[in-house]
Amino acid sequence: MPKKSVTALGQQQRSREGDGYSTNTSMPILPRTDGEVKGVLQKLCKETGASTKDMIEVVRAIYPKYDKTLHSKVENGDKYGVQLRPRAMTALIRRFAPERLRARKPEGRAKPYRIQARLNRDAYGLLQQALDRTGRTTQDYIEALILNDLTGGKHEQD
Repeated sequence: MPKKSVTALGQQQRSREGDGYSTNTSMPILPRTDGEVKGVLQKLCKETGASTKDMIEVVRAIYPKYDKTLHSKVENGDKYGVQLRPRAMTALIRRFAPERLRARKPEGRAKPYRIQARLNRDAYGLLQQALDRTGRTTQDYIEALILNDLTGGKHEQD
């Protein structure tokens, strides 16, 4: 293969990688069964009242050359072998049916924000000895240090 073609192929692969999926996979991204996209797009149109024109505009914002002809081929993907990219499908769902997107699970902790520090071996050993003597946890110790520092020593321990 000529050197120029290899370079062009590498650039093409890099541009695909920015769309959120690996180009080195043989697994299908969307859909898993024939006609699934057509069903999803038709259902999306019917449930939300979105027109084909509206859907094309949403996808065109991401992929400027997307048009009505291509949209028709996507709807009939089992005949043409054309599928929407995950980024385009997500954009359609986000625009017309945001309730279908999975919301992140809320953190089930009373104190959901995390901080972290690294210590050398000697400092870590001293910290563990001090915590063992006082019977406190690392969480309690660090929290008390932070609150005392931020409030000027006015924070009282629970």
